[in-house]
Amino acid sequence: MDEWILVLDEGDSLSDEQLAVCQSLKPALKGALVCKQRTEANDPLCEEVEHFPAFCHVSTNSCVYGLRTEMEDFEALATMPVPPRTTGPPPPPTGTAAPPS
Repeated sequence: MDEWILVLDEGDSLSDEQLAVCQSLKPALKGALVCKQRTEANDPLCEEVEHFPAFCHVSTNSCVYGLRTEMEDFEALATMPVPPRTTGPPPPPTGTAAPPS
């Protein structure tokens, strides 16, 4: 579990509920990131998260979503395959195009 962080949104009711669960159960997460709604001070990860609360893998920034209320829910993070990071469209080719004939 120590490779995952909790990502919350300030003022979001599910985020508040997840924070309360974490304070009670004290899962061995790497940490927590509290995003502020629509501010420029947000961590870039806050802009990538699609829903709150989120649990994001620290080395890949890939995230899973949803409220976790039991210790077993948190322990499942440790055995879950890390989901691939969602990316945008592939970059354009970098090779030189053949001249038109």
